[in-house]
Amino acid sequence: MTAEQQLLLLRYLDVKSKMSELEEELERLKPAVFDLVDDLLHENSGKPVDYNGFTFQVQYRTVYRYSSAVSELEQRLKELKKQEESKGTAQLKSQSGFVRVVPTKHHQP
Repeated sequence: MTAEQQLLLLRYLDVKSKMSELEEELERLKPAVFDLVDDLLHENSGKPVDYNGFTFQVQYRTVYRYSSAVSELEQRLKELKKQEESKGTAQLKSQSGFVRVVPTKHHQP
C-alpha cells in the first residue's frame, strides 16, 4: 500500500471517529434543545423559533404496538420475502456498496 493510500485510510478513520464523537454530543444535546424550543414556542404563542438562519421546530413521532395478529402477519411477510429472495422470485431493486471498518483481531488500540 502506498503512503498516499495509507493517508487516505487514516484520514477516513479520523473523520469517522470525530463523527462518532459529534453524534454522541448531539444526542446529549437533543433533550435540552427540545425543551428550549418547546418552551420558546409556548412563550411566543407558537411563533416560529428562528435563530442564526434556521427555524427550529418541535415534531413528534408516534410509535404503535400492534396486536399479535398484526405481528404474526408481519413475521409471515418477512418469511415470504426471504423465500422469494432465496428462490429468485424477488427482483433486485437496487444495491449499494459501503465500507465497513472493524478492528482486526490482532490489533489492540
